[in-house]
Amino acid sequence: MTGSRREMVERGIDSVNDRVDGFTGRRGSGDWRDRLVPESQDRMILRMFPYFLMGCILCWIMVMFYVEEVTVSSMIVNLCLVFVIAFSLLGLVLFPIMPRGPFPKVYMVLSAIVLSAVLWFFGTMMDFLVYANVVSATLDFFGVTVPETVFKALTFSLTLVVIMLTPVGVLTVTMAYLRVYLVQVFRTMNQHAAEGVRGKAESFFGIPDIIDVEAIHLEPRTTHHGFDLRAAVSLFFYMMVLGVLVSSYLFLNPYFLGAMGWKVMLSTMLMLSMFVPVLIIPWMIVRDLGAKASSSAPRDYDLFNGAKTKLFYTFAGLGVFMMMFLLSMYFGFEIGYILRNYTLYLVPLTVSTVFYSFLYTNNYLHTLKMGIVERFSGE
Repeated sequence: MTGSRREMVERGIDSVNDRVDGFTGRRGSGDWRDRLVPESQDRMILRMFPYFLMGCILCWIMVMFYVEEVTVSSMIVNLCLVFVIAFSLLGLVLFPIMPRGPFPKVYMVLSAIVLSAVLWFFGTMMDFLVYANVVSATLDFFGVTVPETVFKALTFSLTLVVIMLTPVGVLTVTMAYLRVYLVQVFRTMNQHAAEGVRGKAESFFGIPDIIDVEAIHLEPRTTHHGFDLRAAVSLFFYMMVLGVLVSSYLFLNPYFLGAMGWKVMLSTMLMLSMFVPVLIIPWMIVRDLGAKASSSAPRDYDLFNGAKTKLFYTFAGLGVFMMMFLLSMYFGFEIGYILRNYTLYLVPLTVSTVFYSFLYTNNYLHTLKMGIVERFSGE
């Protein structure tokens, strides 16, 4: 994108952002900027989360005992399903302590209802209701029979719960880890600078050997907007790109193309997409924090510039994409079948990505950024 076109896009985003600010100024949730998450809360989440993961694994093992035919694909599908449902329950528990944002929580609920309705109507048209099998299996387990309308209502309700609460669980846990461990990483790099040594963190951020780091400092990106639309668009873009890239390992894998039906593949990818932000937000917050390494060089070294190459490995990802695409053609899978899977996946991916972008920007970005700055500056 050329400089003039980039400036035009940024002006357009700022113009829309001004209108959003006008709306939130009239109906916003007041003193949301003044409320940061206490470190004790983050520490509690970090202590409890390993037990939560062990519980998920145990539930998955129990579910597999009820599966008639245990295959690799059934193991993957049920593992994804257990984690999605578990994180939605975790989101329900964490919902009361979720940070406030410029938009009140009622708008989060309304947006989740609208997006779930879009996903549900899409699934009805394509005969692809994502969580229909879960509802059906649950009813069969308890020996309950319900009318078709009730069944569809239950499916919509489960879709709404997953769309709205799973991101709350995923983001709350991710934010807690980042506020604790990212501060530790920066402090460790400062200690290394004082001792004149290099560690894994310096290599991870791609700091060249010729640069002798003197200190790490933060220059947080500031905005006069309440709801940072530019951050939301950025997260949306990265989630879409990485979601499509990750899906390629399933949609273009000859084994899964043969072992899974298209509905199972789409359901699996939709569930996996609920966890894509965990791979992206750590890099985005390094950028938004303006984390830099100062040295005797004329300019500071931007840690994000060094770390972003590890986010996608674009050329390696493209190479794998093409290799698996050719393998799929070799094993006789029609290109139309593969492209249909991608097309059908884009709708659910867009739904989850839109909601994640809104929720993260509205409720989590400010407390994450300011929490890290406050704790790091207070070392």
